[in-house]
Amino acid sequence: MATSHPTGDITDPLVANAITLKRMAARHAYLTTEIDDCDAELARIIAEHAPALTLIKDVGTGSPAVATAPRTPRFTASF
Repeated sequence: MATSHPTGDITDPLVANAITLKRMAARHAYLTTEIDDCDAELARIIAEHAPALTLIKDVGTGSPAVATAPRTPRFTASF
């Protein structure tokens, strides 16, 4: 999807969907890279300034407590 180039009439639902999915894939890739960069920076900061924190369960980058935390409440749409 990231390398595809959707073309056609934007009012066509299939084309609009393809364009939207391509944009979402690009955002996902960008944000994943940014998160990885932040995790690496955070790991360096913790290692240098508070190495004892690495001994505590679930402290540090990519801890299960953070990874499994709910991000947004679920909702139901009524149309």
